[in-house]
Amino acid sequence: MGYYGVIKGFDVKIEEEAFCEHCYELEPFTPVIEDGADYCLDCFASGNDVSKDIREQIELESAKMQLEYYTKKINGLMKYIESFEKCEHQEGFVGE
Repeated sequence: MGYYGVIKGFDVKIEEEAFCEHCYELEPFTPVIEDGADYCLDCFASGNDVSKDIREQIELESAKMQLEYYTKKINGLMKYIESFEKCEHQEGFVGE
């Protein structure tokens, strides 16, 4: 899962294993601008003219992917907890 495309003339990559040449490892689905090297939006914007409109559009795309990613993670954790709680109510549960 990931996004690779051009947003307002910038090559943007949004993926689970995000990496910035300056910050190194990033949170999953942090937007990265490809400009001969990979830079997070903040690092790229500090050295280039990036309008508020462009930042917002890139951040919106990133937020959509982060929401989907973290929703899946939370749902998985909830299922794990529910299955563990079911085990606690069974006879002979080791935790008793």
